Amino acid sequence: MSKEKKFEIVFLTKDETRINSINVFLNEWESDDAFISTKTSGSTGKAKIIKIEKEQMMASAKLSNTYFHYDKIESALHALDVKTIGGKMALIRAIVYNLKLYVTDVAANPIVHLNFKIDFTAFVPLQIKRIIDETPEKLNLINSIIIGGAAVSNSLNKSLKSFSSNFYSTYGMTETVSHVAIKKLGNNEEQYFQALGLVSFKTNDLNELIINAPELSIINLKTNDLVELKNNKSFKYLGRQDFVINSGAYKINLETLEDKLSSQLKVPFFLAGLKDNELGEKLILITESKTPLNIDYSSLEKYEKPKEIIYLEKLELTVSGKIDRLTNMKKIVK
Repeated sequence: MSKEKKFEIVFLTKDETRINSINVFLNEWESDDAFISTKTSGSTGKAKIIKIEKEQMMASAKLSNTYFHYDKIESALHALDVKTIGGKMALIRAIVYNLKLYVTDVAANPIVHLNFKIDFTAFVPLQIKRIIDETPEKLNLINSIIIGGAAVSNSLNKSLKSFSSNFYSTYGMTETVSHVAIKKLGNNEEQYFQALGLVSFKTNDLNELIINAPELSIINLKTNDLVELKNNKSFKYLGRQDFVINSGAYKINLETLEDKLSSQLKVPFFLAGLKDNELGEKLILITESKTPLNIDYSSLEKYEKPKEIIYLEKLELTVSGKIDRLTNMKKIVK
């Protein structure tokens, strides 16, 4: 008979700040307070501090279990900032399903020293890319990997096909208490996100996604995400409504265009719109490349070619590993 599972934390990090942040959250979780405070990512509007019921977080862990079956695995790895909803839920899922949780540094490559197998973990796209660039052999030590916090580009997804791990893209946000939909990546790639449990979707006249998640007590949550709805249980993510610019009467979805360019650009970059007297907004590309970019625009529409390329010494990132568009734009627009 196998021994009964028991929640356990093993710190692979020696960073006292990281260790303390985990312990502080665990104390907060075990307190009598019924809520956890956290900051939203801005998916449904301006970022703000909200309180989430602990019961909702437990329900989210159980919703995720319907797909990933944490009750049947032994170990997980924690490499996300506990300030984010993804970092919080990675801890709670381990607690609820009695996993042995290995905590690493919150680093671009958090598994550089990993030398044993892990059942499950969550990374942001930036971490996956850095791992593939630096220590690709380490990825095969992890059986299942969810990737969230930002969209997975076509070029990154293509690179996942070289590995034996199971990869999944997640869709969710702070307001949905982590992911509510999953899409397979890599060799088992799917085009549409699939709802978990009783979660269902619809759109408004602008094709913005609206979420209903009865297990999480969420009704008609409108997002700023543009989607192509297949049915009420699945959708294709197209980009953010607030990442659409109007340049010379052409509407340009910045995230969709970034995905087109990602196969050519191996350096961090993002697209943005700058006010322009003639065009209304002109399309610009911002990068931290140290050398001039050589981009083939032949497959793009004429209006999709950036009018200007701006080189910054360093692109600032958010705590979840996304490019911080607002902070970087402030460096340009003074």
